[in-house]
Amino acid sequence: MKLNFAEKLRTLRRGKNLTQEQLADLLAVSVQTVSRWENEITYPDVEMLPVLAELFETSVDALLGVTEALKEQQISGFWEKLNRTESSRERTDILREAHRAFPRDLTFSARLCSSILYSDAPVSNPEALHEMRTLADDVLVNASDVYLREEVIHALVCAEDEERTEALLAKYASGESMTRSSLLRYRYGYRKEFDKERYLSQQETAQALSDHLLGGLTDPSDNPDEKIAAYRTAIAMIDTLTGCTNPNPVSGDGVPDLWCGVRIHLGNRMAAWYAQKNDRETVYEILEDNVSFFEKVCTMDKGTVLTFRTPGLSSLVCEVDYDFTTQPNCDADYGKRLYKTLYFNPVNPPIKTHSNAFFPTPYTWALTDRECWSEFDGMRDEPRFQALADRMTSAIQWRNAE
Repeated sequence: MKLNFAEKLRTLRRGKNLTQEQLADLLAVSVQTVSRWENEITYPDVEMLPVLAELFETSVDALLGVTEALKEQQISGFWEKLNRTESSRERTDILREAHRAFPRDLTFSARLCSSILYSDAPVSNPEALHEMRTLADDVLVNASDVYLREEVIHALVCAEDEERTEALLAKYASGESMTRSSLLRYRYGYRKEFDKERYLSQQETAQALSDHLLGGLTDPSDNPDEKIAAYRTAIAMIDTLTGCTNPNPVSGDGVPDLWCGVRIHLGNRMAAWYAQKNDRETVYEILEDNVSFFEKVCTMDKGTVLTFRTPGLSSLVCEVDYDFTTQPNCDADYGKRLYKTLYFNPVNPPIKTHSNAFFPTPYTWALTDRECWSEFDGMRDEPRFQALADRMTSAIQWRNAE
């Protein structure tokens, strides 16, 4: 592309009654540099163009001698070149030329930023990474087009180190099109970090399954039979996922794993709906199994290793930990006592993740919380029910607050 920059610069300099030496002093460059510009040997760096434009009280386009008609023609020419090549190296070279010619065209800026990712190895090339950051900053500050902003964020997430990536995720990972998971998938695919990609995929699958299995808890239906059927189906699905045969009503084979929280939630709710049907024997059958399972879970030793025992979720391994620092908030009668809170901590996860606090929760206080579980009010004074409530209270394990 032929620019009229040299002639325009010379005309503007003379119009200001400046010599090449004086202009060089104002710009803190050498006289030889100004001379090369005016003789069409080289062009200024892109950062210099706004400085020159401000000095001569003109626009960058005018400084480059670009009229609107010529500008549209030249931009079209760049896109035609880009459409004719499949080489990432050639694409980056063309986009750099386009960006030099039209530094305020944010589409070229965004495309160049993402193109450098595949041509100049920015992960190991500090200069390329710096160029990407400069381009991305310009787009993120000045672009209103959401797609251009997303393009440079995707590129940076792939190129940056983990600390800067976390900062990007914290700032920009929101909405449906740029979730934390989608951005991390893009990063891991680019970097060929397949172990991290697999872990993330299994983490998402486990969360989706848990959400689906617990979906019946928020089902607006008030039909006890429909609710009970939904909970039994959810528990049967967990039994299938874990390979349980001849399972208990709630706990499967009674072995704690990473499905235990979902099982106990479902079991208490199922028992509550049977209580509404006044089917006491079934209520006690479910609660006996649920409380026994709850006792096993709450008495696991620190360091106990848990998995989902489910094919396809083998990367998700946790260790049990606990503390007594959480203040009860479900029943005022507990006063200032602290309860033992269980945590399931991921073991050596290949990506940054957090511990999950599992027990107790309001769902597991079904027998002890008189305010939140009115379904059991007609049974609370029965010795059999009270014995189960006492076992659950003991299993939670309390300490007096200091």
